[in-house]
Amino acid sequence: MLVLSAAVAALVAAGMIAFALWSNEAPFAGMAMLLFDLDTEQNIPTWFSTVLLAYLALAAWKLIPRKGSGITRLSYVALASGFLFLSADEAALLHERIGSTVEVGGALANARWIILWLPVLGVCGLVLLAVLWRSAPRLAAGLLIGAVVYLGGAIGVEMINQVNRHGEATRLQQAGVEPHQLRSYSRGEDRYGKDTLVYVAGTAAEEGLEKAGV
Repeated sequence: MLVLSAAVAALVAAGMIAFALWSNEAPFAGMAMLLFDLDTEQNIPTWFSTVLLAYLALAAWKLIPRKGSGITRLSYVALASGFLFLSADEAALLHERIGSTVEVGGALANARWIILWLPVLGVCGLVLLAVLWRSAPRLAAGLLIGAVVYLGGAIGVEMINQVNRHGEATRLQQAGVEPHQLRSYSRGEDRYGKDTLVYVAGTAAEEGLEKAGV
């Protein structure tokens, strides 16, 4: 637990340092952002989350009781499958790609996946906890605490962060700054409204809570 907590803290710190280098146009800042930017995918923080979620899937699979009711066994299979799906989601950007099919304006334009996924995750999670509570209350309580921490970052802080980004983007638009005028460390990277300390600190809180919940 201490090793994983230290790893989470190190990744969050690395993301903040990378942004500090980027803000000051330091040498190799683009490479640092490419590797450690907490707000993008396919980098070291994403790899960490992908592996950790896959490990949880394996751990949940090993917990499947050899004896007991079919519903209890099925609930553990569903738990393992859920963690495996979240791992695949981290690796393949599933929620971003599915969310792109929804047309939403305003502050949630860059977090459209919340509208699709939150109701589904909520219903599935409550059903799963209800079943597991009957067979393993301690496990269910731990999952509930972890889920609250995880979703507090993934949903709660994410929504606050998108409001902050939308405000900064509006300010840039009013100042006549176009997206193509901003620096970018990666082809296709959208940094419009992201380059503020408030947004970066919010992203650090979001990712820190997500990883701590996992």
